[in-house]
Amino acid sequence: MSTKACIFIDGENLRHAIIDLFPNEFHKTDYLPKEAGWSSWFDNIVALLPGTYERLRSYWYVAGELDCFPHFFPRDKNELKQFLSTDKEIGRILSQLHGEELQKQMAETVSGLETRKQEMKSRFHGWQVFHNGISTQQDSIEFRASGYLRYDAFTHTIKAEKAVDINLAVDLVMLRDTYDIAVILSGDGDYIPAVQAVKDSGKKVVNISFLTRGGKRLPGGAARLNRSCDCSIDIKCEDLAPFLKLKLADRNMLI
Repeated sequence: MSTKACIFIDGENLRHAIIDLFPNEFHKTDYLPKEAGWSSWFDNIVALLPGTYERLRSYWYVAGELDCFPHFFPRDKNELKQFLSTDKEIGRILSQLHGEELQKQMAETVSGLETRKQEMKSRFHGWQVFHNGISTQQDSIEFRASGYLRYDAFTHTIKAEKAVDINLAVDLVMLRDTYDIAVILSGDGDYIPAVQAVKDSGKKVVNISFLTRGGKRLPGGAARLNRSCDCSIDIKCEDLAPFLKLKLADRNMLI
């Protein structure tokens, strides 16, 4: 009877690792490499484990909802004060305006923010379609959406991902009877309590770390998580690139 391995992927952590490892080969606006052979890569990771294992499934954790800030736009003067309090710079500008000028500036500001929100919602939907394509076209990969991604329309930036890591930690513990060894793709030290619980139940846990072209381990909680796991495996960017279908640039251009 073969022993089973499950891979637990911190989606946002993996995406940022790819951005950091391949700054000259991959642009973050693409979200993820479009031609990547994810199943082949996950099978390769399992082949690197100490022992002989069969990959049962790869669980890929992503945000389930998009939380856009600000949450409302002013419909009249009575709501304007609350709206201005959300951003000091906009409040400073609009506080100098009066009458029709104020109404015009307010309308332009609201219109710009609404446009940004709609663009971000469209991008987020595109990511979900991308996930569905991976699940359909590649073997034994399941996306698990939970929590939310917070987007700030004022600064046009993604601020934080909330509760996604909790879902991964819970599944790591709850699914422990389905696997013999768990593989975590993350550098987040917040998973350490869940890792300890799984180890206490008699299962093995391995963490995957990434090395830059110069041999440096990506920053984050990888060192602490590595110490907590039974063992860790370092994957060089040169070894990862073929699975992502990325052609490495000249060595002198890489970190």
